[in-house]
Formats: sequence, structure tokens, C-alpha cells
Amino acid sequence: FTQDDIWRTVEHVGMPSIDESAIPAYLLSQTAREELTVCLTGDGGDEMFGGYRVFPWGLKVHRLGQIPKPALRATRGAIGVSTRLLRGRGPVVLRQATRALEAAEQQGLDQFVMINAPFQPADVESLVAEPSVLSVARGNLHRLVEVPDTVISWTVLRKLMYYRLKNNLPQIMLVKADRMSMAASLELRAPFLDPDLADLAARLPDKHLLKGNVGKHILRQVARPLLPDSVFSHPKTGFGVPLHRYRNEAYANLAQELLSNRSGPLSLLNSAGIDRIRTLGLSREQDRSDISIYRVSVQLWALVQLAAWSEQFNVGV
Repeated sequence: FTQDDIWRTVEHVGMPSIDESAIPAYLLSQTAREELTVCLTGDGGDEMFGGYRVFPWGLKVHRLGQIPKPALRATRGAIGVSTRLLRGRGPVVLRQATRALEAAEQQGLDQFVMINAPFQPADVESLVAEPSVLSVARGNLHRLVEVPDTVISWTVLRKLMYYRLKNNLPQIMLVKADRMSMAASLELRAPFLDPDLADLAARLPDKHLLKGNVGKHILRQVARPLLPDSVFSHPKTGFGVPLHRYRNEAYANLAQELLSNRSGPLSLLNSAGIDRIRTLGLSREQDRSDISIYRVSVQLWALVQLAAWSEQFNVGV
């Protein structure tokens, strides 16, 4: 993608966006607008009917959390030794197991953050040096997962779904979809968020949502007579951009330029933390047992968006 894509995203979203799919959302909206003025979207379907792959993964993490904490820490320590000895060149499953164990060790709200957030608490601590700012950052992580008292009696799946419904959907996905489509003069409507349908989905037992590792079970059953088999045999595919594959010289140059200027909001962050994310995000080509290429790519995108937003709208601190 081009530098124009970055600036267009900042201009139309109007705030730093961690969702890199704003770029294809705009391009798709542009193409659709050549023929249409209104489109339907699937936004809300995964949140209301348990479609995300993170849901079955989160259930497994929760079950791991029932193991005594000393055993979890000992296992994580052994994996860490193996990863260091292999210098990050071991199987990717080592990193996935480490993250699952780290999340399983957490209590209450912290487990939701560890399962979902691209910036883990340790990432935030490495980026934020000022204690007062770090306190605010930690508070915001917990604010994202605050739940009403009634949620305590919900199933683990429903708690995971609630996190995505209250956080990612309204604060990231719907904002991106609305603003990038309107930038192309296209109107989007989300039928899965119809209040009556949402109310029905909220009353469904878990068995109608998740079957094994496959989500949206009841929707699949309803749609199976209407759609070809290929729709159901195809693995779930997100709308995100594999940033490490589309990373080019234009993006690298803009990232270097924006992240070298430590004014505005970047002045509140630790330079070493910024440099680490920039280096990893621009150099890594594939997953390793010590690093997730997706995670560092999204972290870099988020910092680039923050810096570009600050420059575009002359944001000071």
C-alpha cells in the first residue's frame, strides 16, 4: 500500500485506528459504489453468534487456568528455556503455548486482556515509562473489559463474546466500516445488529453457537440448504491485511519518518519500546517461536497511526 492509504485512513477515521483493514474497507467500498449506494455487511455476526476463532481458544485457556499456578509457571519456564536455547527458531507452537500459559495464569479481567489485546500488559509497560501514564494505561485496559454484575453468572463463552461485543465491535470495527464506507459515499447497514435478532442471539444456549472449534453453528444450520457446500468447508478468513506481506518501501519510509519524531503523544512513550516495535515490525518476515509476525505488525501499525494522527491534527500533550 501507499503512504496515501495511511493518511486517508487517519483523515477519515479521525483517530488512531488499530484496524489495518480500514484500507481494504475503503477500496472495497469504492468498488461497490460504482454500482450501489447501500450495502449490507456481516458486522456483528461473529460477536452475536460466537464466530471468532479466539472464542474456542479462550475456552481452552480458561480450562488451563484450573491447573495450579505453580505448575503453569513451571511449564512456562521450561518452554522459555527451550525457546532461548533454540534462539527463536523452534516450532511456533512454543510461542502459542507460552501465550496460553501466560493468559491462564491471570485472574479475572486480566485474562480477557491477555486473550484478546494485541498490546499485552508487558508490552504496555515496555512502552510507557512515566508511572502516572502507565497507571492510566493500565486503567484503560481494565475499563475495556468492565462487565455488569449479571455477567458473573454467565458462561465463559458468553464472557468472551461480551468483551468483543463491548470493545472491538463498537470502538474499532463499526467505526472503521462506517467512516471508510462513507468516505466512498457508500452507506452500510448491519442486519446482524438488528435489536430483535441480537436479543434472540443473547438467549441462545452455547451449544447453538460453538460446536467443537467451529463457531456460528446455528447460522450454519439455517444457511446450509441455501448456500453451496464450499461456504461451509472453507476455513474462516478474516478481513485483515497481512501487513508483513504488504509491507513495502513506502510504508517503511513513512514508519521511519513518523516514529523518529518523538513529539506529541509519542513523547509519553519509551523510546526503546518504540524502536523495538519499529525494528521488529519492519524486519520480521515470518512467525518464530519467540515472536508473532502478526502481533508486531499490528503494534507497528498502531504506532504509525498514532504518530500520523498526531501530525495530521496537530495533537500536542
